[in-house]
Amino acid sequence: PPSATRVCGQRKAFSDEAESRPMDGYHERQKLLRCAQHSLNNLLGGPIFDAESLDALALQCGSALSFAHRWPILGNHDVNVVMLALQHEGLEVQWFDARQGTDTLCNIAADSLGILLNIRSYRLGFLPTRHWLAIRHDGKNVGCAQDAHWFEHDSNQKEPLALTNCSFRERMSKLLRESDAQVLIITRALRPG
Repeated sequence: PPSATRVCGQRKAFSDEAESRPMDGYHERQKLLRCAQHSLNNLLGGPIFDAESLDALALQCGSALSFAHRWPILGNHDVNVVMLALQHEGLEVQWFDARQGTDTLCNIAADSLGILLNIRSYRLGFLPTRHWLAIRHDGKNVGCAQDAHWFEHDSNQKEPLALTNCSFRERMSKLLRESDAQVLIITRALRPG
């Protein structure tokens, strides 16, 4: 069973129950610099992680005085914390080499829970920074059907964006080309036996 993470005094865990919810039914909005937290929760379909639980994981990656893996109070958690959080939930993370191109990404992602992207963005219109967002997959893989099978959860937006397989391919092409996207493909860990 997946490990539980303490969230606001309650025990929460990613489970098959979270997966059975409507794909676009849960969406966290941006607070401070906690886009990593929001993208994780949006991908997993519920409030699995809070700032404290991600800060605890950041401390496992480095010293309490280090700003390398997070900014205290504000968030801004790095890829090490994100990967560790996903592994704690029994998920596997594959770093995708963007040089392989959109077709390869779409083929690999078709069998995934979804992907997390870390993209170049700008605060106040000119301060360069990075932003995490999640694109969740509904598990169906039916070519270029017009039905939405992907849901882009950007915590800067009011609601998720529904994407067909074709629009997902177009969106990934644009993000890889224009946003210096770093891509993590998330799948279930294979259970022995």
